[in-house]
Amino acid sequence: MPSLAEKVDSLRTELWEWLRLGAVIYQSCSLACSDQLEMALLDLIREQGQFNAREATDFLRHLKQHQRYQRMVYA
Repeated sequence: MPSLAEKVDSLRTELWEWLRLGAVIYQSCSLACSDQLEMALLDLIREQGQFNAREATDFLRHLKQHQRYQRMVYA
C-alpha cells in the first residue's frame, strides 16, 4: 500500500492544478507522516510551479497563512 507521500507524488500534476485553482488541504496524521507529506508537497510545488527551494517554501507559507494548508498532527 503506497504511503500518503507516494500518493501525492503520483498525483502531482492534478494536485498542483487544484492548488492553483484555490484548493484547501486538510491534513490529519501522525507527526512522521505529516513531515513526509509536507516534504512531498514542497517537492510538488517546486517542480510543478518551477520554483526554487525558497520560492516553494514561501508558497507553502502563503497557503498556511491563508488557511489553505491546515494540519492536525498527533503522536
